[in-house]
Amino acid sequence: GTGGGGFSADREAEKVLVQKLEEERRREQELRDKDALLAEAHAEIQQEREQRAERDKALAEAERHRSYLEGELELVRRDRAELVEATDEALEVGSMAGKVAGGVLLCTVLWDMSALIGNPFAIPGLVDNAVCG
Repeated sequence: GTGGGGFSADREAEKVLVQKLEEERRREQELRDKDALLAEAHAEIQQEREQRAERDKALAEAERHRSYLEGELELVRRDRAELVEATDEALEVGSMAGKVAGGVLLCTVLWDMSALIGNPFAIPGLVDNAVCG
């Protein structure tokens, strides 16, 4: 009877060993799965970092371009202000020149007319430049 019992005990021990081996294999597979997940997560993080670096680079480029455009805009504003000032001055000068020309013309007409009513100094079209400007 002992031989049969020993055989059964060996069989039980073998079953336990097989179960332990299967558990080890399962754990090993779980660890491999976890490693794969970690590697995947690591790759995603790396990709995110690269994308962020690209975005940061693009943002820095956009900021540089914006600064450049703001500088250009400031120059345009300054040029426009100078142009407005110059235009105002030109209009003033033009207005003054117009007034002067108008005054000279009126003076010339009156001087020439005075010749017709007996001004002895008024020779039409001759002395009026000296008198009228």
